[in-house]
Amino acid sequence: QLGSTTSTTLTICIGSGAETICKNMDINLTASAVVVNPIHTRTLPNTTLEWIVSADLPSNGHLEWNMVAAQMIHSNWLWSSSGDLTLNGNTLALNGAGDSEAVGTLTVILPVNALPARHSFLDNDSVEDFHDLLFTLQVVQVHRAEATILSPLPEVGEDVVSMNVSEPQRILLRLENPGNGQDEFILSAASVAGAGMSSAPDVNFQLYNPQRTLGPLATTIATVDVTLSQEIPAQVSFQIAFTWQSIINGSATTTVYMDVEAEPDHQWDLDLQGGYTVSVIPSQLLELNMTLTNIGNAADEITMQPTFSMSYSGNDSSTWDAQEINSGMIEVNASTNAVLPVNIPADTWAGTQVTMTINLYSGS
Repeated sequence: QLGSTTSTTLTICIGSGAETICKNMDINLTASAVVVNPIHTRTLPNTTLEWIVSADLPSNGHLEWNMVAAQMIHSNWLWSSSGDLTLNGNTLALNGAGDSEAVGTLTVILPVNALPARHSFLDNDSVEDFHDLLFTLQVVQVHRAEATILSPLPEVGEDVVSMNVSEPQRILLRLENPGNGQDEFILSAASVAGAGMSSAPDVNFQLYNPQRTLGPLATTIATVDVTLSQEIPAQVSFQIAFTWQSIINGSATTTVYMDVEAEPDHQWDLDLQGGYTVSVIPSQLLELNMTLTNIGNAADEITMQPTFSMSYSGNDSSTWDAQEINSGMIEVNASTNAVLPVNIPADTWAGTQVTMTINLYSGS
């Protein structure tokens, strides 16, 4: 009979064996003239849902419910109806012949950012008792992660980003929460070995504020300073990986990759044999012997260009000069001996002091 109530006890247990915990719940069931099927729905956001609403109409053939009072109105939720069910503004009505059954379909399109929550939609008909509209909906949280490298990007026509070794390079990333609820994330970074590399290159990462909390569809900008070790070989491509991961749900993760290479690092060690102070005589051929070691990160060559500054004695006006010399290509950590010849002018005077500066130029 419409409006009649039946009571029962529902026992809910969690666990098993000696660890089982049970609790009794009193349940009251009241006969209603309105049925919504399904009575409960569990769903993801960005979904279209339908319910069948059926009712035994009263003699006036009309039932109506206020959607605001039923707490059905939410931002960007799109409700519609069909069949005997009509929607006018915030009023949902079911119409038909008096004392007969009416059936309609209620539809909602949930937005992508529908907040995770459990909704109970309930409102009474303004006239008839026991003609309540009642159904529930649970929108579950979807954990998602998205990341994009903003800068630096490869130059036009290039596939990799070139970086100087031992110098911090600032990386900007756009980090997003495409999910439908607030989430906590953490940003991490690592280097990935390139072709021909036996292990991942030594790269230092300085991450600023790597752990962040973002609301649904929120975006933030992250800064990372990357420093390549001077031991990384030049012009050998490898990758830097940035991973943006949900802390609440570790399966929600994304990784973006930057293809990088180290710029040639022109560094040399020069050992001048015989010291830096030499006494000479006019017309002498002075040969300066030195050992050159390539301590950079790529095969390289070096050109030495001597220049002279004079502190003449008396009326000395002699002209000093020496030809530049080139080392030829030297592999990384390899050494070679070089000789820089200097012709001492025949007309130079005793007591004249000459400072020779050797300018070093790497590369061809």
